[in-house]
Amino acid sequence: MVVSVTVKGGHWTAVEPVQTPYSPPSEYAAPVLAQQALAAQSDAIDGVSGATYTSYAFRDDLAQIVSRSRR
Repeated sequence: MVVSVTVKGGHWTAVEPVQTPYSPPSEYAAPVLAQQALAAQSDAIDGVSGATYTSYAFRDDLAQIVSRSRR
């Protein structure tokens, strides 16, 4: 899972899944996870029931983005 976050003025303006595993749970979950991240403005998202691995991968990629942005 690869995620892109666009930041403008210190706020996330877009969160987009760039690379998503080809599976029905991932295809369904990715847009929902992106909406959760944009609303939370962080990697603290709930995830999507039935797409546990996708949710973990999405959250992990967001956490890496947040970590790199603090350096």
